[in-house]
Amino acid sequence: MNNNGVITVHDITKRYGKRVVLDSVNMTVYEGDVCALIGENGAGKSTLINILVGLTRPSSGSIALLGATGQSGLLKARMNIGYVPDASGAYQEMSARGNLIVRCAEWGVPKGQVVEVLKKVNLLDAQNLKVKRYSLGMKRRLDIATALLGNPAIIIMDEPINGLDPTGIAEVREIIRTLREDDGKTILLSSHNLPELQRIATRFVFMSHGRVLQEVGREELNGASDVTVKLKVSDVLRAKRLLEDKSYTDSVALDGDQGLEIKNPACSLGSLVGLLVQNGITVEEAYDEHESLEEYYGRLLAHESDASQVSS
Repeated sequence: MNNNGVITVHDITKRYGKRVVLDSVNMTVYEGDVCALIGENGAGKSTLINILVGLTRPSSGSIALLGATGQSGLLKARMNIGYVPDASGAYQEMSARGNLIVRCAEWGVPKGQVVEVLKKVNLLDAQNLKVKRYSLGMKRRLDIATALLGNPAIIIMDEPINGLDPTGIAEVREIIRTLREDDGKTILLSSHNLPELQRIATRFVFMSHGRVLQEVGREELNGASDVTVKLKVSDVLRAKRLLEDKSYTDSVALDGDQGLEIKNPACSLGSLVGLLVQNGITVEEAYDEHESLEEYYGRLLAHESDASQVSS
């Protein structure tokens, strides 16, 4: 990851009358990131995206895109951003190729790019079909192809996998991987499919009720997430006492006749197994489970709720 912030949001607030939709939002997306916006319905994700792509203006605060600020600078920078909206804007009675040619004419982009972007989203063989005959997954891939016209440095996607079946999700996942790893694109996307975001994102921005709760990279997230080690051993009570005596963990719980659950151990799984084996305890099974993104977000929400109750 490059240390250059290609999207910078500083104290952005958006109000509709008395309703605050975004409340002093700050975040940074770095060059080469796949950055995931995570939050419940109404968290402000789509509003933030609309501000970034220029569909609405903030009530206060500022943004920088590719280093550009101010109205004229942002207008120019947005020419280097591709946008995939949550609802397809494709013309249903036209073919995929026809749709892209029309967009090229609208945006002043050379038509020679059409074949290239169709290849990137695996629609070249279906380019002459009318879009109304496309599956939902094919339509989403066409939306991505449209966003790639002009070879933008940044792609912003609002719910790109919403409603897709597993095959469609896998296809979009592979496109995102290729865009980042092979083409060097920076990608900002929102989705409620947290397991999928956990697979593809390199950075996470957690939102709730218009505010950013936390902004964290993948390595930091892995370090902050809970880990549960599960062991199946020959002498469960002696193993439990041994681990507690050695202060390898603050929490060792019994799990059936031969099982142990160890929460956030202070050493690696291999070290735990080694300690037990050295003390004559047979380890029949050993694995660890990392906290899911959904569980981590739930923990953030609970912490935020507790903090709000204390402050009130």
